[in-house]
Amino acid sequence: MTTNTDAPERPDGESDARDPNPGRGRFPAGSSGQYALYSARVENEAADSARELLATISDRIRNPLQVLLARADLMEDEETAGWIREQVRRINDAVKYLENVLPDLYSTAKKGPAPDEKTHRP
Repeated sequence: MTTNTDAPERPDGESDARDPNPGRGRFPAGSSGQYALYSARVENEAADSARELLATISDRIRNPLQVLLARADLMEDEETAGWIREQVRRINDAVKYLENVLPDLYSTAKKGPAPDEKTHRP
């Protein structure tokens, strides 16, 4: 905030009645000016949050759409479409394999390491 240094002062230190800002850059407690500044700051922060949210949503929608559009363009070519179908089949096979293996790995990890015979002798 800026302070008003151009305002004339009386010899006793009090501000002159012509001083447009007798608080020297500070609004009196509870004043409408203080509330207006606070409100403007809150509105600005809300607008920044809204802009950030819209940018994130736009990015999250635009990127997959670009992939789909590129894939649709490739599917128009029969030779490329066959290659894409083969890649999709391989990806699906890998996903199915992982779906079968991961639960077993997870349950093994929860049990902890197998006990070592040398360490656990009675």
